[in-house]
Amino acid sequence: MLKIFLIAILLIPLPGYSKPFKIGMGFAQGLFSQSENNISSSALLSPGVQFTLKISEKFVFGTGTNIYLDFSTGSVFLNSLQINSLYYFKGKPFKEYIENEGDQITTLSKWAFASGIELKNYKYFLGNDIPVTSNLKSEGSFYNLNLLAQADYRLNSNWELSANTSFSLLSFGSSENGVKLNSILLTFGLNYLVD
Repeated sequence: MLKIFLIAILLIPLPGYSKPFKIGMGFAQGLFSQSENNISSSALLSPGVQFTLKISEKFVFGTGTNIYLDFSTGSVFLNSLQINSLYYFKGKPFKEYIENEGDQITTLSKWAFASGIELKNYKYFLGNDIPVTSNLKSEGSFYNLNLLAQADYRLNSNWELSANTSFSLLSFGSSENGVKLNSILLTFGLNYLVD
């Protein structure tokens, strides 16, 4: 998964590439749970990177990866690769260039707000402390379909702060006796805009 993400980032800014994009890093905190198997874990300061590409004035497409740390066990509980799409309903995600009587004017929203959807592929590791009576697999993968809400605050023409909330709508695709966790996550990040 990480290889695919890194290749995608390396291929985008090729010579002659003209679409604006953002590269960002953030830290997620939140809760993962599955009621049927009584499994839960919290994530705190879990690092991730995100790549966002401008599709239109209001739509962006993104991909990223995260590592979720479980401080209670001192291990990596989950890692993920995700794709998402956001619609900016207030403000714009990138600079806007306006032609005015031969002059070019650049505008940039100080605040921008968006909502969207995200598909995440999680890989999990429960550790070696699973009870012998448990029929759960200690490692595997599953998918989450998430609802997103995001706010961006521009520090200047190239840097912005972002806050992103993710809420699981659906969890699916786990193998038999596998884990499917729902999540509520809040991610704070710093993004660099390339126009």
